[in-house]
Amino acid sequence: MDESTLVIQYYPGKDRCNSSGSISSVKSKYKTNNRKILRKDNHVPFIIYKNDEGLEPYKKVVKWYEDYNQTIEKLFFPLHYNCSSFVIIKSNGAYFSYKGAYSNNQLFTVLGSDELLNK
Repeated sequence: MDESTLVIQYYPGKDRCNSSGSISSVKSKYKTNNRKILRKDNHVPFIIYKNDEGLEPYKKVVKWYEDYNQTIEKLFFPLHYNCSSFVIIKSNGAYFSYKGAYSNNQLFTVLGSDELLNK
């Protein structure tokens, strides 16, 4: 059995919160996060989008995956939460989702917290 922990950063589509910003801010948020996540044993990062409106300038900064059939949206983010959200899914099925704007520090605090991830 694979013991990987999935770390999904989710872009819900263009909104007032995420419709501006520089390539360097996107690079900081996603590319830096991916590098840090990959340094953790058995952690696999994904950056998933609902629709790619507003992503055109950032498509070459990181690899984006489309949420085909809105699987991630239906399971974890049924409402449009502004900016972006994340969900961490452990191999045993336990997960933690954060809905709406988050900082890199919040993401890594959850990743480092066994208490939050074992609920």
